Amino acid sequence: MIPMGMGISKRTFQRDIQDIRKLFGVDIEYSALRKGYFIRQNENESMNFQKVIESFELFDSLKLANDVSRYISIEKKSNTGLENIYGLLHATRNRFKMEVYYQKFWSDSSELRKVEPLALKEFKNRWYLIAFDSGDSIIKCFGLDRISGLMISRDKFAYPKDFDLDQHFLFSFGIIALMDDKPKNIELSLTPFKGNISSHFHCITRKKLKLIAKRNFVSH
Repeated sequence: MIPMGMGISKRTFQRDIQDIRKLFGVDIEYSALRKGYFIRQNENESMNFQKVIESFELFDSLKLANDVSRYISIEKKSNTGLENIYGLLHATRNRFKMEVYYQKFWSDSSELRKVEPLALKEFKNRWYLIAFDSGDSIIKCFGLDRISGLMISRDKFAYPKDFDLDQHFLFSFGIIALMDDKPKNIELSLTPFKGNISSHFHCITRKKLKLIAKRNFVSH
């Protein structure tokens, strides 16, 4: 909760709120009951905001420290494709058609793809564009690090009413989504200790687990 009377003008504060909403997608609202401002978030927004805060805290710590190379080992990363994420997010939110130059891992050259961007997804520190490929009318995942160029069209597309990002990857691990196949129930024979560890994996949630204590079975 942010109290009133922070030593800045109301106009400046309102402008800052708009900038925060535009840059980070975070809504700050006023509560007359508690006489202060608060951040309104759902579960997904809360996770995204937490990542922003963690990144800011890391950046702020590194900025204040001198010669951090002696104390911090930072992983050397190759091209991540994040330089295109603002344009991709802009096209996705505004439902603009796009053309991207995309190179598959097993190909020596890029090819032009006409796509309709639906969402962005992160998995294992890699980002992917989830888009409808106009070439074969299939929803696909495109690694941002494999996109060498993009062009955002002024033409808009109709966002599919039956597409839900969470449902699309509900029974998936990572970016591999089921097409027409139906998920199958399996039983894993695990000790209670290993069962508790497994419950923290992305592909196995506690809601999908049923512990059978006597037989030490985990039913998935």
